[in-house]
Amino acid sequence: MYQNCFLCFGNTGNFHRHLFKVTTTPIPTTTTKKPRDTGYDVVFLLDSSVNDRGVFNQIKDFAQNLAGNFSIDDEEYRIGLVRYSTTSDTIAHLQDLDTKREVIDRIQEIPYQPGESNLQDAIDIVSLDNFQENNGDRNFARNLIVLLTGVDQSSNPYDSFRAAERAEDDGINIYTVGFYINDTFEVDEVPTHPLSTYRYLVKRRGDIKSIPRKLANSSNYIGMFLICIINAYS
Repeated sequence: MYQNCFLCFGNTGNFHRHLFKVTTTPIPTTTTKKPRDTGYDVVFLLDSSVNDRGVFNQIKDFAQNLAGNFSIDDEEYRIGLVRYSTTSDTIAHLQDLDTKREVIDRIQEIPYQPGESNLQDAIDIVSLDNFQENNGDRNFARNLIVLLTGVDQSSNPYDSFRAAERAEDDGINIYTVGFYINDTFEVDEVPTHPLSTYRYLVKRRGDIKSIPRKLANSSNYIGMFLICIINAYS
């Protein structure tokens, strides 16, 4: 790139104007990402079987706010997205979304598709398809499911319990956030225990603030996750 520059030189009181050109060459920059050896692979499991589109939109809002608190751009967190009702649809595998902005935008685009609550198949699909190396699962990362549900019970609760047990046998922890749940029978059994850490009930906006903040102050990965959940619905 060339720039025209003017200089004035004094000579016995007389000034002479000289035109010269300066060539500026951009300095090439390279960035090298340090390989990670720790991280979290998280799949959001969004319940579209709710009979109220407004509740599904709140589930999406929660997921977007939660993703906004994760360090995604530096690959500490990878996020996958699965929507379920009668059938389960993988919206994004763990390797598909590289930035926080992409995750938030993709969640916003998820359409509402009501139907039966086939939770057991949804959990199995996450375990057997999403948490696979060829779909972005990293062998050093902790595997977490975030189940966001708005129904009291799925079509087959006991099958859902068994699916959750299979997931946990594979080293997957399940967090559950229930929206406007009246009967907690299923949401008490599906998540990893203890429930005080892995299960949350939202009955009105702001209820999530009641989560004990002393747990959020923990230095382990559960504590960091709780911080994100608290911020997501504050």
